Amino acid sequence: MKTQGDRRRILDLLAKNEEAISELYATYAQRLPKQAEFWIQFSKEELAHATWIRQFEILMQREAMGFAPRRFAATTLETSRAYVQTQIQIARDEPVTRLSALSLALSLENSLIEQKFFEVCTGDSPRFTELMEKLAAATQDHRQRMQAAWEEARGEEKAA
Repeated sequence: MKTQGDRRRILDLLAKNEEAISELYATYAQRLPKQAEFWIQFSKEELAHATWIRQFEILMQREAMGFAPRRFAATTLETSRAYVQTQIQIARDEPVTRLSALSLALSLENSLIEQKFFEVCTGDSPRFTELMEKLAAATQDHRQRMQAAWEEARGEEKAA
């Protein structure tokens, strides 16, 4: 059985993962000025996701909510964040193309961590339901827009 401290740690690591992805997208905005607006928007959305994840901890302190931390091992989340940090450094140091940035971003958006978060917290309160629905809709929309951008970039590369 996981303790409250473990729950906090998992949620904190999930939020930090979102913040790292936000930093990666901000780096892409700097490196790909023609697509800067696109990447800035995604960076902001990742920060919003991190904020929402942190709100789950506040809700858990106030309300009876379920938490299944076994969905994520802390080491998995730490490894994921380290990987993203490495990708940030690569994006700063090496040439970046639109397609390579979108490919990595799409991979991150489709990762197990992004998809399995919704299995970690459970609750019945109106605030919990609202927050979970908001996060689920934003994540789905995020993924679909990233997929569409990737398909467009791939088509442009093939046509070139």
